[in-house]
Amino acid sequence: MGTPFNPGSGHVNQALTNLVVKFPTQSNFIADEIVNVVPVQKESDKFFELHSSGMIDHEDRTKRAAGAESNEVAFSWTEQSFLCEEHALHADLDWRTRDNADNQLQLETMAAATAREGVLLAKEKRAASILFSSTYMTNTAATAARWDDATASNIKLWNDLLDAKRAVRKFGGVMASHVAMSDASWTAVAKYLMSQGGTTAGIRWAGIVAALRENPDARPEALVGLKLLVGDATYSTAKKASDVSRASSGGNITDIWTDNCLVFHKGVASVKSVQLAARFMVTGYPQVRQGTYAGPRKADWYEYTELESGPKVIAASCGYLLTNTLT
Repeated sequence: MGTPFNPGSGHVNQALTNLVVKFPTQSNFIADEIVNVVPVQKESDKFFELHSSGMIDHEDRTKRAAGAESNEVAFSWTEQSFLCEEHALHADLDWRTRDNADNQLQLETMAAATAREGVLLAKEKRAASILFSSTYMTNTAATAARWDDATASNIKLWNDLLDAKRAVRKFGGVMASHVAMSDASWTAVAKYLMSQGGTTAGIRWAGIVAALRENPDARPEALVGLKLLVGDATYSTAKKASDVSRASSGGNITDIWTDNCLVFHKGVASVKSVQLAARFMVTGYPQVRQGTYAGPRKADWYEYTELESGPKVIAASCGYLLTNTLT
């Protein structure tokens, strides 16, 4: 047997890294579109979650007489900490297959991209377990009716989303900017919108309905002024790729994002910003590293690595979770 995989024997391939991070993914991952990615220099450190003083009414305190001292504005924070962990997978490529390929670089890119897909899938699961959970998203409400209710007139999609927007402004003092949902929830929404195309209520959605009629797979940029994010990533509980089953019954494919729906204010990628959540990524990552197995095993390995903290909820008040959107 050849020498086992040893990450210490490889090197960072920056050119391949640049290609792989732009390589299309099989699934539409949305974790990094919900969570701001904040670059940091250290694997662990402290940061300061600033308290907002902008919402405090200072109407009676801003006016001052000539030569007088201005009134003080409170500047306070809560000290938080983060810890980055390394997440990595690698794929092997034997020399015979590589050398026989018409485009070796494309094959190497696909090998590294396969490893990346696995890392991103795991990250998506970690994010969904936090961002779609009422344990972390403390402001929640059930929708007026399930969005796949057999009686379309029971569905109050417009009100559900507007009420969630107002709740973010009420509890967080900021305007909601995004809405995130699963592919199953979006499918229910699309069916509902199409059913309302010729009704008075359908006038609200006229532009979206027209696009859906031309292309049933079309997704609008926004719903009620909220940027739409649809997560369609799935995972399998199978232990081997050959055992993955997509059967309609008895299969082992599961949606990562549940039937909840998150309306939130994203903010900007800075710990000084009012935002729902952030994750900390060490500068210089992600990386693609490659190396060659020693001994008689004629193969190279390609590893994709991220050194990051995982999602940390910064201000739960910036999010509002609509629960149980589907039956």
